[in-house]
Amino acid sequence: MMDGLRINGVEFGRLYTTTPSLDAKGVDFYDGSEESAADMEAPVVKPEQALIVTEILGLSRGRGC
Repeated sequence: MMDGLRINGVEFGRLYTTTPSLDAKGVDFYDGSEESAADMEAPVVKPEQALIVTEILGLSRGRGC
């Protein structure tokens, strides 16, 4: 095929052909620098607060919705 990649399919009962552009560079990856525990922010919800909400909602014993 001289056109490159083609994707054929059916949508709404009609046949279609898509030719994707393969010229994109790709994805940027994480630079690899790892955060230390000192650099991280404090959690938004403390474990004690999460426990109280869990007990109020009844999720700790499977009594949820």
